[in-house]
Amino acid sequence: MTGDTIHPSAHRPRNANARPVVLFRTFGCRVNQYETDVMKAQLAENCVVDGTSEPADVIIINGCTVTALAASKTRKAIRQARRQHPEAVVVLIGCLAEAAKQRWAEAGDPDLMAGNGWKRSVQAVVRQALSGQRGSLAVAPSVPIDREVIPPSFDGLGNRVRGFLKVQDGCSGSCTYCQTRLVRGPAHSKSVKVVVAEAKAMIAAGVPELVLSGINLSEYAPSDGDLADLILQLDRIPELKRIRLGSINPEGVTDRLLDAVSTADSACPHLHISVQSGDDGILHRMNRRYTTSEIVQWTDAARTKVRGITFGTDVIVGFPGESEEAFINTCTLIERIGFVNLHLFRYSRREGTPAIHLNGHVDGPTQHRRASELENRWRKTLERWLLERIDEDRTLLVEQQLNGRWQGYSEDYIHLRLDDALPLQPGDTVPVRTTSSTGEGWTAAVCSSFREQQERQGQGQGDHERT
Repeated sequence: MTGDTIHPSAHRPRNANARPVVLFRTFGCRVNQYETDVMKAQLAENCVVDGTSEPADVIIINGCTVTALAASKTRKAIRQARRQHPEAVVVLIGCLAEAAKQRWAEAGDPDLMAGNGWKRSVQAVVRQALSGQRGSLAVAPSVPIDREVIPPSFDGLGNRVRGFLKVQDGCSGSCTYCQTRLVRGPAHSKSVKVVVAEAKAMIAAGVPELVLSGINLSEYAPSDGDLADLILQLDRIPELKRIRLGSINPEGVTDRLLDAVSTADSACPHLHISVQSGDDGILHRMNRRYTTSEIVQWTDAARTKVRGITFGTDVIVGFPGESEEAFINTCTLIERIGFVNLHLFRYSRREGTPAIHLNGHVDGPTQHRRASELENRWRKTLERWLLERIDEDRTLLVEQQLNGRWQGYSEDYIHLRLDDALPLQPGDTVPVRTTSSTGEGWTAAVCSSFREQQERQGQGQGDHERT
């Protein structure tokens, strides 16, 4: 679809007096997931949003363009929406729409395209969709990031245990492979004051764990503080059980940040550090602003300052110019640091990025082989780490029950599954002891002191009911 294309089928509302029915489909990062929540909140008063069996008037696809696969999934969702809701107006909003307007990506066949800026004015997008506007919307109205919040009145968070809270958008970096920075614009940050107020609203809605998210958290720099200040301010909210950080670039792991994570009681001892490669030559070609020795230095410093800290990471294999030696260097770094979580990507050509013009592109079969080998080596490292920590204490934040077993994550972001049954509910925190490895996490037993407390409470409730 080009910017001037108009789809031939115009929408005809079922009932001019009825509230429009709007459905959402979301792809991509935590920021996208948060932005969908904000859009739902903006529309909730005047539209029926999700959760209905009525035919849809508008379907909004919040798309992703970070990889070719992500863009392909978004286009597939557009086709599915058109088949399942033939009378609805299909709107593509966000990163893929921005890329398509620049002809860096194919959009598929939406009726209307709206860039990221329109997410903060989604009511206007829906009005234009229903009025017959087609093609690509022009530049969105300018709305400050401080006005992009989930309001206290929004009830769409449901029974979520973990909520994503966007604090930053855009990126001022120039990584040669990254299309996201091009479609998101330069870095800008939500003020500490606004984030704290929004966090209180989310916690009051029943969300005990918040994940601070952004396109580049290392560039979080509002006028009233920094990421460390934000963590310490949020830690003062009594009802908040956990604060986590989304993905952060290595240069953002400062002493101030580590001091805040070690000081704040609710801050989780886990950092997802986006290293991308373990080879200095590839990091240079990526235009990443650090070396592998600095990555090791920063993670070692974090282990010194934050007791029990764990790390996750993002890695790209098969970047142009990646030799077997460079690939092995990446494997070695992953094993050296001992990441407990790995997001592994095969390099994907993205139009508009300098990397597509580099020499030495790696063929598909080699990319697949390297990705498989790296994942296998990482899993072996993780399994050893998990086995070494059997019979250790952790705290489970209960998320859901599957096959009769309560499950969730520990404070250091390891998946936990209880090996016994207790009368719990999502959002409860439970002291546990690890009993065995699942290969990706642990099974765990509830600590005896907590079990005895639960039994006493149950007996007390029984006595009360008999009287």
